[in-house]
Amino acid sequence: MKRFATLLFGLYAISALAQASTQNDAGTSADAVPTSARLVSANEIPCEYGLPANASYGTVPLGLASVAVIIDEKGKVQSARIAQTSGNAAFDDLALSQSRLATCKPFPGLFGKSIPIETTFVFVAGPAHQPLPQKIRRLVHSHLVWHGDSVSLPTVISVKCAPDGKLLSATIVQSSGNFAWDAAALNAVRLSDPLPTDDSGKTPALIKITLYQQEPVPKRNAGVPRSWGRHH
Repeated sequence: MKRFATLLFGLYAISALAQASTQNDAGTSADAVPTSARLVSANEIPCEYGLPANASYGTVPLGLASVAVIIDEKGKVQSARIAQTSGNAAFDDLALSQSRLATCKPFPGLFGKSIPIETTFVFVAGPAHQPLPQKIRRLVHSHLVWHGDSVSLPTVISVKCAPDGKLLSATIVQSSGNFAWDAAALNAVRLSDPLPTDDSGKTPALIKITLYQQEPVPKRNAGVPRSWGRHH
């Protein structure tokens, strides 16, 4: 009987020790994150974040980085990871560090009670840090006007330029199959005169510009958020 009671006491002690250890780990771990975070578009969350004005990171091949974050019920960022790389490790690291410093308002769930959420922050490199093709696409798209039907295929336009970016000619070399869209794309290119120059201060003599009705975007909900201002 004494041996049986001792065995019971030993099992109880082991169980209590394991329970206490689990509670301690959950309560003190700095990396603990909510496991039931709701996926929410960045457009729905009032968060403030961005790049420092004097940030230095070189050329960003893809123009932007997307960061997947988990925000707890108090509005504090609990974890951050790169969801879409920018092609520049320094820019990705900067996007991660700035994501962890973001300030957000708690997100209301049912009955107004705040809940943990998961979303995506997007950091867009400044024009000076974007490669020439990215600069040209952004400029041309700023002049693009289209209210017609959906167009699935791209229009490819061949452009001849002077060294200072002055547009000498623009010709469609591959049609999308929608002539109205082709005309809108060609007009946007012509309105972009002069085209940007590269790091040497010159524009290539021959450039091919591929225009989609809607530019491909990174995976997940990586659109530029419209929360507390634009985040560049």
